[in-house]
Amino acid sequence: MGTPNDWQVKKRKVSERGRYLLETSQWSDCKFIVGTEPHQETFQCHKLFLAIASPVFDAMFFGGMAEKDVPIPILDVQPEAFRALLEYIYTDGINLQSFDQACELCYAAKKYMLPYLVEECTKFLWRDLHPRNACRAYEFAKLFEEPVLMEKCLEIMCSETQAVLSDPSFEEAEHSTLVTLLEQENLAVTSELILFEAVTRWAGRECQRRGLTPSGENLRTVLGSEPLRLLRLLTLTPSQLASGPAISTLLTRDEAFALLLEASAPRESADLPEGLCTSRVPRYHPKKRGCTMPPRLGKAHPFRKVGLFSGGSPPLESTDHNPMMAMTWGSPSRSHCWRNMIPDAPCYHATGNMEASVTFTVDRNICVVGILVPTQVSERHRHGENPSSSGEHYISELAPRSSELNPSYMHVISSSAVNPYSAQSPQNLSKPRSSGSGPSMSVTAGSSRDTLASDGMFGARIMGFNEEYTELLYAHLTDADGCRLTYTHLSARVQPDSMVEISFNRSVHLTRGRTYKIGVQFTNSGWYPIGECDRTVKCDDVTFNFCVGGSDHYIRDGLIRSIIFTF
Repeated sequence: MGTPNDWQVKKRKVSERGRYLLETSQWSDCKFIVGTEPHQETFQCHKLFLAIASPVFDAMFFGGMAEKDVPIPILDVQPEAFRALLEYIYTDGINLQSFDQACELCYAAKKYMLPYLVEECTKFLWRDLHPRNACRAYEFAKLFEEPVLMEKCLEIMCSETQAVLSDPSFEEAEHSTLVTLLEQENLAVTSELILFEAVTRWAGRECQRRGLTPSGENLRTVLGSEPLRLLRLLTLTPSQLASGPAISTLLTRDEAFALLLEASAPRESADLPEGLCTSRVPRYHPKKRGCTMPPRLGKAHPFRKVGLFSGGSPPLESTDHNPMMAMTWGSPSRSHCWRNMIPDAPCYHATGNMEASVTFTVDRNICVVGILVPTQVSERHRHGENPSSSGEHYISELAPRSSELNPSYMHVISSSAVNPYSAQSPQNLSKPRSSGSGPSMSVTAGSSRDTLASDGMFGARIMGFNEEYTELLYAHLTDADGCRLTYTHLSARVQPDSMVEISFNRSVHLTRGRTYKIGVQFTNSGWYPIGECDRTVKCDDVTFNFCVGGSDHYIRDGLIRSIIFTF
């Protein structure tokens, strides 16, 4: 009679033994809670298996940020993708069945730094490119900076345009993808009317996603000005205009009349209302196919150390700790909505897997690109005078001397002269503090355009402090219904008593008056500054209202110190 452990003798290959452990969870020593409700699943795994496959898991379990024996939440990966990831780690098996599955698995593989799995997923996507998924594949390639795949997808969008537009998946495309398509000189459409109808359908679907009635005003709001500026409606005949765009709620009466008048009696220089395209050049050129790739503005580092009180140094480079950080710089002009912290803010002793979140609204449409969060508090700043028994300590505030501050470069000659967690925002360190007290006080931060980046302060170090540690963070942005709009994960060496910039995987357009939520998962044990921050901040003519809704809608919101945005 065999012993309970005789299963080993029946397994010929290591992959077979790995599959047995994966399926039975025998000897498992870690637990993951993957996905979001109601589709959340729990996985029992083995630290050693995970660590020998992924440097991220290695750092998570055996590095300086080793996890405690508590369930590890992974909110930004679907359970099916995580199961496929584990199958690859335990057995080397890859079983891709669909385009969507390959996208989800590729994201997980990039997140946990499994380059060979990423390669296999990308190969599958190449083989499965069709008009029905060209837009989704283009967005995937753009997100993960795969320029060759991007170009191939755009080529399909240009050469098989009508098939792309007629597929229901087009209505799920991102706004930026819609604009990119309309920017193309050569599209396989017999009439601009096809593009106009597709744009109208997309806008109607976007209104539905946002819970808006598809009125003319709402259609234009969700579209923005760019698509209408790119539609070449003057290539249509008067009868086509009269039976289509002229009676659409997307155009105003004045715009429709001006288009009909210009189409009926063309003039050398078209006189149309501002925001409409005056081109009469049709897009369809049967003998000239091709596409125009959008300019690559580059992508900011997903994890940038911001030394708020030190001299400049070069940006973070690709390292063994984080090889995925080798990305190019460059972005549109950005603004920082800083949330001032109340003096004598307590710092919280996290024991791993600490969540921070904040709900907010804006009074103007903006585009969110990232956030700033603090790193851990050094021992020097933990020794306040008001310790408590609740796991909180108070940060002793060290007022900066104006003679030691250069507000342009954020440079402090003596690092002991300032506490990075003081009540003042970085761009206003040399200015008086805002009046008022408590979390409800209103602050006008003023313009904070990104002179920071051009002044070389990113990647700067705090002078006199070299005790780096490894930080692993997960961040996401959701709408009021909990639908994830963007996300990212970060792993890098950072210094205490500093700030870290987190750039989302893609920027997100936010609509004024709607509620959004930013969440950050801190996985490391240590002390973090938790003080209360301003709940109303005005920055570059945008008013941010934080902590919207009941207190159950946000937690430890003071850890999210700044929202980075563009227009």
